[in-house]
Amino acid sequence: MEGAALEFALGKLKVLLDMGLNMGLEMYSVSDEITHIQLALRMISCFLQDAHSKRNKKMAAKQWVNEIRDVAYRIEDAVDTFLVDIEDNRARNSGVWSKLARLKKPLKVKDLVDEVKSIRSTIETISQLRIQLGITDDSVSGPQLERELFRPAGPSDVNDLEVVGFDRDKDQIISKLLDTNISRLAVLSIVGMGGLGKTTLAQKVYKSDKKLKGEGRFDCLIWLSISQKFDVQNLLREILFSVEPNMQKENPTISQEDLTRKLGESLYQRRYLIVLDDVWTIDLWESLRKALPDENNASRVLITTRQEDVAKAACGDLYELGYLNELDSLNLLFRKVNIPLRSQHRTDLNDVARQLTKKCDGLPLALIVLGSILSRRERTLKAWQRVHETLDWHDERAKRCSQVLLLSYVELPYHLKPFFLYFASFPEDYEISAKHIIRMWIAEGFIPSVGNGTMEERAQNILEDLLQRSLVQVIEKSGDGKCKTCRVHDLVRDMAIHEAMEENFFTVFTKEDDEIQFSAQKVRRATLQCSPPTNFGMHSNNARSLLIFRPYEYKLNIGEIRLLKVLSFDGVDFRRNKIIHKGWLEGLIHLRYLSFRNCRLPFEFPSIYFSNLKNIETVDFRETFINYPDEEYCYIVHYSQQGKVVSSFPSKGNHLKNIQKLKLNLLGSSRSSSIKERWKNLKAMLTRTKHLISFAILADYLPLLSKFTRGLSCHETIQSLYLGGRWKRDMCVLNLEMFPTNLTKLTLEGSDFEEDPMPILEMLQSLTVLRLRYKSFMGTKLTCTEGGFPSLQKLELRSLHNVSHWDIKERAMPKLTHLKMVDLINLGVLPELQNVQTLHNLELGKGLYEKSGQPENHHKIQHILSVRKVEW
Repeated sequence: MEGAALEFALGKLKVLLDMGLNMGLEMYSVSDEITHIQLALRMISCFLQDAHSKRNKKMAAKQWVNEIRDVAYRIEDAVDTFLVDIEDNRARNSGVWSKLARLKKPLKVKDLVDEVKSIRSTIETISQLRIQLGITDDSVSGPQLERELFRPAGPSDVNDLEVVGFDRDKDQIISKLLDTNISRLAVLSIVGMGGLGKTTLAQKVYKSDKKLKGEGRFDCLIWLSISQKFDVQNLLREILFSVEPNMQKENPTISQEDLTRKLGESLYQRRYLIVLDDVWTIDLWESLRKALPDENNASRVLITTRQEDVAKAACGDLYELGYLNELDSLNLLFRKVNIPLRSQHRTDLNDVARQLTKKCDGLPLALIVLGSILSRRERTLKAWQRVHETLDWHDERAKRCSQVLLLSYVELPYHLKPFFLYFASFPEDYEISAKHIIRMWIAEGFIPSVGNGTMEERAQNILEDLLQRSLVQVIEKSGDGKCKTCRVHDLVRDMAIHEAMEENFFTVFTKEDDEIQFSAQKVRRATLQCSPPTNFGMHSNNARSLLIFRPYEYKLNIGEIRLLKVLSFDGVDFRRNKIIHKGWLEGLIHLRYLSFRNCRLPFEFPSIYFSNLKNIETVDFRETFINYPDEEYCYIVHYSQQGKVVSSFPSKGNHLKNIQKLKLNLLGSSRSSSIKERWKNLKAMLTRTKHLISFAILADYLPLLSKFTRGLSCHETIQSLYLGGRWKRDMCVLNLEMFPTNLTKLTLEGSDFEEDPMPILEMLQSLTVLRLRYKSFMGTKLTCTEGGFPSLQKLELRSLHNVSHWDIKERAMPKLTHLKMVDLINLGVLPELQNVQTLHNLELGKGLYEKSGQPENHHKIQHILSVRKVEW
């Protein structure tokens, strides 16, 4: 972590040198001071590896490492504060303020120079202490050791859900759940300590829907992840909306009493299975039990918990999950390292592997993480023995698991550590969007501006690296196989929080009574999962990131945290928190990421709130409703790698010319009296954009959309297009003029087309991905002709409820590899998929998946490598 801090500090010093000539720094001869500091920091970085090896044995070495980190933070603070002060002067550099600004500027420069000299003095002291502590230069031996012991880890084919020894447990639990000898609502609890695989086992049971669903079995399956902080009303809402998905749109707010009543109605005479993962308290179960109907039809609740008293309070069966035996532990470890059962490597390493697995005490999480560590070592006895010697095994079982997890963090290359520690900022069991955290990393400056691929692609590779090391778990993958959402295991999260707090990387507040002893340290980054302590404000002025979760009472003056780069709100009700006011973001010149997810904002939320954010890259309003004043008219989710953020679309101005990605949400606004003027301004805005790559628009009703889209054909840069909303009946005729000439991805949703769109869409020569979703087509027949869709690789048809026939001619879609068909309730037979010989992956909803197994369909799908059922 200190290595990463040094890299950031060196980057800041370079910025300072580059701007020195324009800022009056030459008059203080500060360039020599900065150059000296740069050289000293680079020398110190050579000694960090040896210092880290000594830090667990020598408190003095640990303190030396901490001093390096602190001085790196001081450099970053000094430069960023100076930049803010300079920007303040520029903002006032007019009229009478001009003279005052010029008077003030030398003083600010002198303050910076004094701090630089003080930092140099501190670094000299640190260098002298290194000699006294006997910390040596490992700049040669370090990389050499790394080459000897480490090797790149390729993608693992081991699915962590298939933990050795769990098949037997899974079958026993399924048998208990399906047992109808007890007709009343009954509970089965999987009990065991963290890391045993309770959630993994429950997932394996839940995903065995062929055994659980069907005649005489369960009608519906529901999964809920619980955290230590729970809200019964939200949990009831999740259950109800899982059973009745359409109710979520109709009833965004509903009382707990109505929830209980509607839940009873929805589950009436239905046999259900509800999985409650990671239940911590008896109170939660007692609150939910009263709301769950019991129709004496053998419905079941499956609970996973670490607390035996919780399981006993549920008055059901206890399934105590045991530890893996020695043989299963060995098999899991070798599978994780990709060493086959009969191989020379397994023979050579078997003895040391037994020693390692014995110390893991059969804990699957510890074995999986240990396997990830060993997968990056050479497959030699010496390399594996060194891992064994590194760990402090003389401890209790739970602490030994923590030692394995801690080693996985210590083994991380220093440039990866800040990326991992960022996961400490999210609440327990939080489902983290990959795009969400990637954009935070970019805003923080963790991703270098130069390198192969885009910054997003490089950040995605880093996330994949953390996934391969088993420090982060995939929840959902996108269509291209990349991580879409992820989480960290509770034990990994606890370790990450401890390290983040220890290294002053993130300060995490999770309890109302948290009173962090800040001492002399300033908060670098903070996550508030409760109301902030009273002493928070005076220590947070230098914070770079502030993440606020859940609807607690927050009394903060955000404008005083002037060095913020990342500001995120999730589930915050701003109507009861006096955070937002005119000018509340003024002065935050470093802010690059601003998010309001699932929030409730004031009735009027004008774009003037964002007008001074000169370096902003991302503004996110997902799942948040905003009501703009009449003169500003759209709700926006958007992101641009180069351009600026837009929160409304006035008819004049050129600040949009560099925007690359734009998403507009016009739900609820498109029926107003000024809609024609607003569409006119929107069209004028698009005319000014010259670099737009991705464009998405969502509205309740799009009476002018067909005229509007005709102007898109001149946008040769647009590659991805999403059009969501109902078109005017007399204009529901597609033609090629509606689409950009270089379009590669197209999604249509809610369009209500009555004529088959395929004859027009299949003429788009560059189209590689097509998604036709909910009510985009209201007709009954689709036809794909010979030679149509010459470049199409992925096709998704979802919720086209009237489609009863799909005709695929020979040599249609000659490059199609992936096909997804879900919720096509009237499609009686599978289409002629044998005419698409390039098809490798087929995903089908329940009804079509069952049809695919019938003998008459075998010839249609026998050439397809993967045919699998999906829920949605």
